[in-house]
Amino acid sequence: MKRTRWLLILVGVLAMVIVGGQVCLAQKILKIGAMDSLTGPMAPGEGLIHQGVVLAVDYLNEKGGIKVKGEKYKIELVTEDTKSSGEGMIAAANKLVMEQNIKFLVGGIMTEMNLAANSVTVPAGVLHNRHYICLAPDELGPNAPQVFSQSPGIVAGMRIAFAHLKEKYPQAKTMAFIWPADGGEPHRQKYLKMVADEFGFKVVYTGSFPNDTTDFNPVVTKALEAKADIFSPMDGWPYHIGSIIKASRAMGYKGPLFNVTPSSILDIFDAAGGGQEVEGFFLASYYLLDPKLPPIMAEIVKRGKAKFGKTFHWHAFGFNTLWVLAQAIESAQSLDPAVVAKHWRTMKTIQTVTGPGKMGGQKTFGINNVIGQPMAVAQIIKGKPENVKWYGNNHTP
Repeated sequence: MKRTRWLLILVGVLAMVIVGGQVCLAQKILKIGAMDSLTGPMAPGEGLIHQGVVLAVDYLNEKGGIKVKGEKYKIELVTEDTKSSGEGMIAAANKLVMEQNIKFLVGGIMTEMNLAANSVTVPAGVLHNRHYICLAPDELGPNAPQVFSQSPGIVAGMRIAFAHLKEKYPQAKTMAFIWPADGGEPHRQKYLKMVADEFGFKVVYTGSFPNDTTDFNPVVTKALEAKADIFSPMDGWPYHIGSIIKASRAMGYKGPLFNVTPSSILDIFDAAGGGQEVEGFFLASYYLLDPKLPPIMAEIVKRGKAKFGKTFHWHAFGFNTLWVLAQAIESAQSLDPAVVAKHWRTMKTIQTVTGPGKMGGQKTFGINNVIGQPMAVAQIIKGKPENVKWYGNNHTP
C-alpha cells in the first residue's frame, strides 16, 4: 500500500511539473525593439534611458505582461546599439525590423538619428515611440503616422518654462538662446518664435554649438553680447548646460538661467560645479528624488536602486517611453502596429510616470501623436533641487 501511495504521489508531482512546463512553454512573447546609443557621445544619457526601458519591461512582466484578446504576452526586449550616429541607427533599425520582423520599437532622441530611423521604420509600417524629438518636420508628423513621442519635448518645455518666467520675472522682455547643432536648429527657431510670441517675449539672439564642445566661452560670449533680459542654454545634455551656466556666470550674467528640456537638474547642478552660480536655475522637468512624486516614480526609484545600484533621472524617462507604448497596445487590443497607432491617437487618457496624460500634437506637429503629461518646474533653491510647481498635461496642443 505504501509503495502504491508513493507512486501515486510521484505521478501527481510529475503531472504538475509537465502541466506547469506546458504553461511556461505556451506563454506568448511580444518582442519590442530598443534602439539606444550604448556607445559614443550620446551614451552617457541614452545608456541610462535604456536602463529605464529595462525597468519598465521587468515591471510589466511581473504584472503578467500585456493582455490582448484574452491572451497574455511576456515582453522580450531586443536591444541594438545605435552608436550615437545616423549610420548606427539605420543598422540597428535594419536588424530589428528587417531581420527580426519586430513591429514595435522605442528609442531615438537626436534629429539626425530620428530621421535615419524613419528611413527604415516608416516604409516598413512599424510603430515607433521616440524618447524625444528635436522638431524637424519629418521626425514626427503626417508623413510618419506611426511615429509617436512622449512629452514634454522642447515645445512643451518652452511653454512651461516661459509661464514660470512670466510669473517670476514679469519685467523681462527679451531673450537669447543657444542650443546644440544637431540638425534641429532651424526648426527650434520656428517653434521658439511661436511660443515666445504667445508669452510676449522677443527673441533677440540664437546660437548653436557642436555636441562635442568643451570650451563654451566663445558661444556664450556672443549670446551675452545681445544684452537680453533672459539668457538660456535651451537644450543639451547636463554637461552642456552645466558648462554654459559656469561660463555665463563667470562673464557676469546675473539674470535667470533655465532649460526647457526634460533633463536632470541634479546632473546639471553637479556639471556646473554647484555653488552660488547655480542658485535659482530651473528647468521644465522633475526632480526624481522629490518625496512627493507620484507612486509609480517611487517604484522606479526603488527598482533602479535594486537593479543598477543607483536611481538616475533618466530611468523614469526611459520607463515612460515603453510603459505608454504597452498601454496603447493593450488599449487597442491588437498587435497590428497600424491598428494600434490609429487607436492611440484617439485615446482620451493614458497614464504617464508623472500622472494622467493625454494625446496632443495636432496643432504643433499636424498629427495627434504626442503624449502630453504633467510636468514640474524643478529649481535649485538654497543649494538643493526641488519641484517647485506642477503644470498640467496640455502644453503640447
